[in-house]
Amino acid sequence: MTAVFFAFAIGLGLQAGATPTLMKQAGVGASALGLAVTLHSGAYVGAMTTGGWLVRFIAPRRLILVTLPLHATAFACLFGAGTP
Repeated sequence: MTAVFFAFAIGLGLQAGATPTLMKQAGVGASALGLAVTLHSGAYVGAMTTGGWLVRFIAPRRLILVTLPLHATAFACLFGAGTP
């Protein structure tokens, strides 16, 4: 559980230093970026809650083996996007 929260904190921490650049490149203001970060945090908490619920029904190893390729695909799509 600590690793999950640490991974989330690393992502937000790395993003925090690039906030002015993100705002400029995405063409959004402070309120839109704040809303996006809030929604991202809410989605992450929801995903952790759902993951905890799924572990009751699916073996953790199997769950990780299924979700890891999905995460890798999502990251590849996000980092390969040509525009905001």
